[in-house]
Amino acid sequence: MTIVSKPPTVERPGVSTEKMGRGFLHLSGTLILIVPIAVLVVMLFLDHKFSVLDAIPLKYSPSSPFIDFLLVGTLAFPIGAGTLLYGLDDVVHALRSIYWPTTKGKVLTSEVEGTLGKGPHFSAIVRFEYLIQDRRYESSTIHFAQRKFRLATSADDVVRSYPVGSEVTVHYDPYEPATAVLETSPSDAYRAVLWGMGWLLFPFLAYFQFFRDFLHG
Repeated sequence: MTIVSKPPTVERPGVSTEKMGRGFLHLSGTLILIVPIAVLVVMLFLDHKFSVLDAIPLKYSPSSPFIDFLLVGTLAFPIGAGTLLYGLDDVVHALRSIYWPTTKGKVLTSEVEGTLGKGPHFSAIVRFEYLIQDRRYESSTIHFAQRKFRLATSADDVVRSYPVGSEVTVHYDPYEPATAVLETSPSDAYRAVLWGMGWLLFPFLAYFQFFRDFLHG
C-alpha cells in the first residue's frame, strides 16, 4: 500500500500547511539548529587554540585529559545539545497533548516500513484522517518522538493496534488542528532527553584513565 508523505491536505485560511506543524518546534526550530552549530564553532575554536588536532592519531600521540576532552567533545557536545533540545521540545508537546481536545478519526493506512542504515530499522506508519469544524486533516504522528524499531515484530505490534478502516481517537492542537497524535505518551521523548544528556556527559570520561587507555588503543 502506498504511503503519501504529504502534510495535511487541508489548509487554514491564509496559512500554508507546510508552515504549520508542531507549534513550539515551529517557533524554536531555528534555535534547535543554531545551538548545536554554535557549540561546534566554540569547540573548533578551542581545538585550534589548544592544537588538539596535533594529538591525532591518538594511538601514537599521548595527550592530556583536557585535550582528549576537547577532542571527544567536538563531536559529542553538538550532537548532545541538538538531541537534548529536540527531546525537550517533544516532551513539552507530549505533556501538552494530554490536555488537547479529541475527535474521532479513521485509519487510512497502517503498515511497517523498513530501512537500511547501521543495521535494519523498522517504522510503524499509521496515517489517519479526522475532521475539525468540517475541515479534513491527515496526520501520521502516532505520538511525539515516535522511534524506529530494531525488530520488525515491534513495529508490527504497533500496526496491529491500528488496522486500516478502524476508528481512532485523535488528540489535536486546538490552535493548530493540523498537529494531531493518537497517543499522548511522553516515554520516547524522555528517552531522547536521556540520550542527549548522555552525549553531553560522554566527553567527561576523558578524565578517567580507563577511558583514555581505551581511546588511545
